[in-house]
Amino acid sequence: MQLMFKTRRGVQRLDWAHYAVLRDNVQHYLESGPGRASFKALHEVERAVDGEIRYLRALDLRREVQLAWCALARLPLAESAISLRTRALLMGQRVPLVRGTLNARTQGWSLPVVGDDTRTLQDIVRPFVEALLLLTDLAAPLDDLCVMRVDAPRDATQQR
Repeated sequence: MQLMFKTRRGVQRLDWAHYAVLRDNVQHYLESGPGRASFKALHEVERAVDGEIRYLRALDLRREVQLAWCALARLPLAESAISLRTRALLMGQRVPLVRGTLNARTQGWSLPVVGDDTRTLQDIVRPFVEALLLLTDLAAPLDDLCVMRVDAPRDATQQR
């Protein structure tokens, strides 16, 4: 699955897996506990994953992605978290109503991305972050960013 992001600067189709691993680690490491930062725009993209077309403030998403990028810069992939939501989507199950994240490795669960455990999360999500920063570069305070889910077309062997 891909997510399509559109601003007045252009359109980018980005891999859902990169978004999911970034969001899950934001939720696990940056939002857990009292008084922690909230990443509302980043979480709003979830509704696009669920099939809705969403409009977000471009600068809000940009600020949150930049904050996450810096805060999680040195996190090794081996220490990455996965949310119950992402796990359900990967397994083709219904998305749970309960929110939560767990360390993927300690649970024996696969991440939605593939990579050497010694690589950093930043290395893995770089294409996603760079594309979003390019799309939101020079955005005005009231500029919106549109995001929607784009499913890959089925090939002939799947259309029986």
